[in-house]
Amino acid sequence: MHNRETGTGPVAVPSLDEENEAEFDWDRELRVSERARRALELMRTAMEKYGNVGQPLWPVVPSSLYGAFLAGEERDACILVITFDASVHGWAAVLRTSPEEHGVVIVGGYRTAVDLLGAAFISPAALPDCPAAQVYREALAGFLATQAASKLYPLADHTVLIRSDCLGAIAALRKGSFRSPALQNIALLHNRLFMDVGADPPLYLHAPGVVVKAEAPEGVDDLSRSAARARRASESTAALRRIVTCEAGRLGEPISLHLFASADNTLVPRFFALYPEPLAEGADALAQPDWGRSCCPHCGQHHRECAFAFPPRGQLAAFVAKARSDGLRGVIVVPFVPSDPAWPTLAAASRTSVAGQRDPCVIVPNSPEYASEGDDLGGAQRLAVMAVDFSRWSRRSFAGVAALCGRQRELRATQPLRGSRDAEDRRRIEMGLLRLGRPNNGSKRPRAGQDW
Repeated sequence: MHNRETGTGPVAVPSLDEENEAEFDWDRELRVSERARRALELMRTAMEKYGNVGQPLWPVVPSSLYGAFLAGEERDACILVITFDASVHGWAAVLRTSPEEHGVVIVGGYRTAVDLLGAAFISPAALPDCPAAQVYREALAGFLATQAASKLYPLADHTVLIRSDCLGAIAALRKGSFRSPALQNIALLHNRLFMDVGADPPLYLHAPGVVVKAEAPEGVDDLSRSAARARRASESTAALRRIVTCEAGRLGEPISLHLFASADNTLVPRFFALYPEPLAEGADALAQPDWGRSCCPHCGQHHRECAFAFPPRGQLAAFVAKARSDGLRGVIVVPFVPSDPAWPTLAAASRTSVAGQRDPCVIVPNSPEYASEGDDLGGAQRLAVMAVDFSRWSRRSFAGVAALCGRQRELRATQPLRGSRDAEDRRRIEMGLLRLGRPNNGSKRPRAGQDW
């Protein structure tokens, strides 16, 4: 390093050739930043885990691997293809393990990265419309999509191929960035994810924008815009949530579960999302087995749920049907439409009463003050907030439900799946992959100037 003698350079590094050992205290503790500590820890882990692994002489070519995947020629290799795209509204990804299937669609937002990146998090919505901002959004989307995929597929059992139309994001995820601390932090988390689950480093492939637009029935590019924006439709604001908290007091319990939510707008740590999300307890609230009670992983007892729901207008009938079946108890926000066929059932289940008002609900206007992006309410001009209890219609028994243990509301996020393949399976998969990078045994040697 330059200016070593005066110490005015970037780092003062002693030279063993010019200085005696006594002139420098090798046991002196040096203060480093948290970011530098994480980078050093990742380097140590990587060297311990992959130091003796080596690299094949003919490495797998990502484009050839993807071509074999599409042709169905490498079924034994257990390939997982993650194709993602990002926008200001959020990100979307399509996960495929077979060329015959359309894949699993995942749509999410960026707020889940706040706890992971801490002070290093930069809100994508606050960035200007420029190439550097898009690279950051794409890199963050790649990490979040991979993290969500780890909850659905064990990465250690698959050869992961990540595809994107952003070369800058691919480069940052693959090797980090010495120019951008934000991209470097994302790359550290991304690669540490594969180390923690015992998976091999992923492969990366650039997919042109026209290809990403055509991926999946709706297109990954369109999903990251329209679907990511739609997942935040009819979000409750702080003013509406204060009313919800007040109505929950009528039931004597705090809200423990949020139905039809996302990581960007959940009222409590536990929520069910429309699409698989890293922090969601489950995907698709209507597909969950029970809204009325759940088994607490902390005490092992079954507790009564007190849920909050702001269902989409098109799913109101299905919501009421499942609420009746599961004996839902909690607070709901629905369009104030007394002529709706479901309204008599909602009114009968309501525990809300307002002095001088016939309807058993708190009526608020459908305005940005109470619901943002409220275009998912079928044109309703007002909203109804009511504490409800559907227990009278449910055939399920709540006699054995224990009192709350105090940890009912804590996050129960799904953890990344661990690999289940033995050494023989891994060896067979590795040999299947290497066939794509090796020349055939019967092939002739290339002529001068000709490559394999």
